[in-house]
Amino acid sequence: MIALFGRDCSPVAWLHDSGNIFDQDLKFVALVRGGNVFRAFDVAWLGPVDHTTLMDRTGLPVTFGNGYAPKSRLAPLEPVQPLKPLKPLQPLRPLPPPTPLVPLVPLGGWSALDFDEYLRS
Repeated sequence: MIALFGRDCSPVAWLHDSGNIFDQDLKFVALVRGGNVFRAFDVAWLGPVDHTTLMDRTGLPVTFGNGYAPKSRLAPLEPVQPLKPLKPLQPLRPLPPPTPLVPLVPLGGWSALDFDEYLRS
């Protein structure tokens, strides 16, 4: 699993190899399908994803993974909603991730949303 960090470099979530996203308590909160992130409980579109950069609906980054610079993009078009997935098994708790170096501010800046606000948007 890949640790996801907020703009202040604090860990906020985990990205599983399956494309499932778990919060810090390893609760299934979102999924990645077709280059986009969808909320787990209602499959609402949250925004695009580029490697480990989860972006809001305007294309501004909310999270990034260690070793990957956060990216932004032009406001994307809303994709077709996927089928609601089955709830995955809870993964084993990974070791705490090392704190990443503070990344450069992405082109266009950071999203105004933190990870929790992103999930509620």
